[in-house]
Amino acid sequence: MQMLGPITLTCLCFVGGSLLADVAGRSSLSRSDLMALEARAWACKGLSLSSIEQQSVSLLQREPSSAFAHYILALVKLQRLAADPLDIQQAYKALELGRQSIALAPKREFGYVATAQVLEVLGFSLQAYETIHASPGGWRTALVKTMHSGGLTPEQKLKAYRKLALNTPESLDIVINPLVATLEAITPHNERSKLVVDLSEQIEHPEILHLLAKVFRRRGESKKARQTLAAAFQSGSNPNITISYVEQLLLERRYTAAKKIVGSLIATNNLTAEQRQSALAQASISHLEGKAKQQGLQYFRDIILTPNDFDSQFTVASVIEALSQATRKAHITAIAKLLSRHAHGRSELLTTAAEVMNKNPHELKLATGLLEHAIALDPKNFRIYKLLGIALYDLEQYSSALEALEIASKLNPFDASSLYVQACIYSIQNRLEMARSHLIRVVRLDPSYLDERGSNSEIRKLKKPPSFTSLINSMRRSGAARTEDEAHFDQ
Repeated sequence: MQMLGPITLTCLCFVGGSLLADVAGRSSLSRSDLMALEARAWACKGLSLSSIEQQSVSLLQREPSSAFAHYILALVKLQRLAADPLDIQQAYKALELGRQSIALAPKREFGYVATAQVLEVLGFSLQAYETIHASPGGWRTALVKTMHSGGLTPEQKLKAYRKLALNTPESLDIVINPLVATLEAITPHNERSKLVVDLSEQIEHPEILHLLAKVFRRRGESKKARQTLAAAFQSGSNPNITISYVEQLLLERRYTAAKKIVGSLIATNNLTAEQRQSALAQASISHLEGKAKQQGLQYFRDIILTPNDFDSQFTVASVIEALSQATRKAHITAIAKLLSRHAHGRSELLTTAAEVMNKNPHELKLATGLLEHAIALDPKNFRIYKLLGIALYDLEQYSSALEALEIASKLNPFDASSLYVQACIYSIQNRLEMARSHLIRVVRLDPSYLDERGSNSEIRKLKKPPSFTSLINSMRRSGAARTEDEAHFDQ
């Protein structure tokens, strides 16, 4: 939406305040309850969306002639669309509700704000512009104008949001979301950190404290980060803030406090899938490290039984990474057994776990066991054979490693890293012509493998024999890989 000139936010009155008071007087909700419902309707996510929609529908049923109730439900329908962009019917329902809100109270801003938001989402920017400029005005109108103004820089938008929040405190819980999003888009970090510190001195809100804690953490001021997150945690019930607070407690090895807080968070059962995965990971780590092994393993079992594959992979990796850094081999062993027992055909979980374990020399045997299990589940996956070959190479089981890597190359002839490790093995076996032939193929696929600063990061840390290093240096000096006869390439 293209706005003409900067938005003036001074001297804003709370348009709609009397209408809210009227709605509150006729319903069982107080004015503060209605404001809280509105804030959630602007930014509701995940599992809370259904409960907010239920409250909004209930409000509309009690007050069928309320412009505010139509406006709230329109915002919730937009959130439904954000959760499922293919459900375009939600947008049209929201548009109808917004227009009904205008018809019910043409001198209030609610319907104009909702309708403009929907039109913008549907791509009708000109109509959205005309609608919001037809609004009788108010802080919601000013907010939408600022949000969709193409003529304002992020710094100008941030200034407008800050002025709006300071001039109309009742807008803060709604303004805070675009304010934080705009602030996080500002680079570099030094400039953003200064803005966060300045805002924290002017605006009291858990989200601002959350950002301030990130600044302290980036500066290495762990105690200040924890104290700031504790204040943010006590000031609200945002799961993301709770997760950040527990993360800080885990970094400081305060496992008892972390166990208590994250256990309560999981028990609320009001989290998005991503939040729940993060909370389960923190619960697993805090209990395993906090001498509650069985409960920690139970939380880990909950992770691997979660149906969302990507979240599960990421979370499994994060738990194993944290435990590996603490060198908790007994815990890693127990987790490997759980993965083998409960993978239920999900080879990607086993592969992800093994990939993390491959980084720790003390866990290579566990990694190979998981990878062998993964191969049985997914025998055509070249990546599993490659990881197995690398693990066996680190265990100095070169013949078995070569066998796994050759299968990986047959499944994917264009993967340079599998060929590179094979070349290392041939050098160890003193089969230098085979090593050279494989290196020529590697460099034809990816020339950066001749350069230690190249893209071959996953095999860069492999221990290489002197003969291999000499061969690489010789090829780099002579450029042989670029001029070699094609017959050598085909060997």
